[in-house]
Amino acid sequence: MIAVHVGGSVAEAEIVCDSLLAHDIPARVEGARNASIAGQIPLVDASVKVVVADADVARAREVLRHLERRARLDWVCGCGERVPASFDSCWRCGGVP
Repeated sequence: MIAVHVGGSVAEAEIVCDSLLAHDIPARVEGARNASIAGQIPLVDASVKVVVADADVARAREVLRHLERRARLDWVCGCGERVPASFDSCWRCGGVP
């Protein structure tokens, strides 16, 4: 198993894991139990990670890159056009962030 997401809160790791599962990529959160010792405060914990099988790493990383792009704010393309965050590419020239 390879970690494709490390650190953050347990809640963040669960969201990442659920997103991968929704894309038919088997994943699981590891280290969540250790993080719960700290209590209910959502601390950043490097021991919390999301892991997938070796064969699924490339697909999982692509899904996570896509999710990160969608989570960003509006962006400015190389052509100078301001593009809404919901767009994966520039409507004017086809450039990507």
